[in-house]
Amino acid sequence: MSKKLRTPTASPSPRLPDESVARRLVIKGLMGTALGGAAGYLGYPWIAGSRREEFADTMQRFWDSIKEHPSIRRRREMVERQSRPVPVVLDAHGRDYETFLATLNLRHLTPLEILRPHFKVRGTVANCLPPRELWSNIATTLRVADEIRHQLGARLDSIASAYRCPAYNAACPGAAKASCHMQNLALDLVYDCAPDQVVRTAEALRATGFFKGGIGRYAGFTHIDARGKNADW
Repeated sequence: MSKKLRTPTASPSPRLPDESVARRLVIKGLMGTALGGAAGYLGYPWIAGSRREEFADTMQRFWDSIKEHPSIRRRREMVERQSRPVPVVLDAHGRDYETFLATLNLRHLTPLEILRPHFKVRGTVANCLPPRELWSNIATTLRVADEIRHQLGARLDSIASAYRCPAYNAACPGAAKASCHMQNLALDLVYDCAPDQVVRTAEALRATGFFKGGIGRYAGFTHIDARGKNADW
């Protein structure tokens, strides 16, 4: 009899040697953001128009630099390395999702390679397919991934991560609590080329209005999402 998968009770996440550095940076970032916000509030009558936008942009850049400190990025990159695949077995819901994916008429991506990242386990926590009401969310991101594949002329080695159910996302060290993966809006993509090429191609597509969303640069993969507003890290 196979072992039943269950959500683990408060098991500690792996700690990187420089995790304390990341923690201190986050605390400093929160303090800096709070102080900056207070200064902005007190200076409100004198900060107007473009000056106010410049102030907001400065605060956003400061916070982004904290989020993307190397130690924090490495925690994110650990997420997929520690998961293990399980066989792709489709029930009625899965076959319906496979049919939906086929209707997108993608040139290069197949339903099977899109389905694979949903069949992973971290410890005793299994991922699953997205609920039906979230299916259409992934359409734009898949079209972006397909177009990147077409323009690069390089094969897609794998989709490292697609939809993540809340329990699976919570089991991923460094994953955002409100991750776009939980809304079926995001893909972590591994192409057979340098990640910088993938990022440049994605940025060029976004600049033409092909999509609005996030582009995340990592050593082993590229994050793409269709959140509806542009973001870079």
